[in-house]
Amino acid sequence: MTTLKNLKKMKLSKEKEDIFEEMKNRINTLKASGISNCIGTAFYIAGEKNKDRNIYRGHEEHLKKLTEKNFPEKGFLIAWCDGNEIYHLGVITNLNPLLVTHRGGIKGDVYEDHPFEEVNRIYQKIGWHTADKISYFVPKKLEEILK
Repeated sequence: MTTLKNLKKMKLSKEKEDIFEEMKNRINTLKASGISNCIGTAFYIAGEKNKDRNIYRGHEEHLKKLTEKNFPEKGFLIAWCDGNEIYHLGVITNLNPLLVTHRGGIKGDVYEDHPFEEVNRIYQKIGWHTADKISYFVPKKLEEILK
């Protein structure tokens, strides 16, 4: 027997799958060594920006407009933070195992479904940055259907 609650879950599931499909399509359009950086690419994949291009300033302000969570979910943005500075950003593409799609820095290659442990090992300490926090942010499109 299909209940109203089950119908709502089915609709939510379909809407989430549509968003994940759009993210996958965006990932498929990325150039291996493009002109973007990790932040621009993550925003593009998540649907926060219409083009994959470098974002050097203003990303912290943009992230402040998104809901921050203390746990990962598929489709969430994942940020490596040094104090209040976000120095690497990706998108969670799977939960078990935890996988991240991200661009390896400025004009770097795109790593699709990269295991979190490897990404964290690379970005836990890079250059003068040391991650003291990993944050998760809900993209607007995902937030709208989760309400």
